[in-house]
Amino acid sequence: KAEANKCDLCNHREDGPACMAACPTHALICVDRNKLEQLSAEKRRRTALMF
Repeated sequence: KAEANKCDLCNHREDGPACMAACPTHALICVDRNKLEQLSAEKRRRTALMF
């Protein structure tokens, strides 16, 4: 049976979370809340301009 564990983000690692380093497609990024809100707003603006 599979068991899920809560991610602790490997905060102690100098290179960042281990999942980011292990991801073969580099699909994971680590951003702070302000950066996430900025990226989201930019995406909404780009989408609105398409229509």
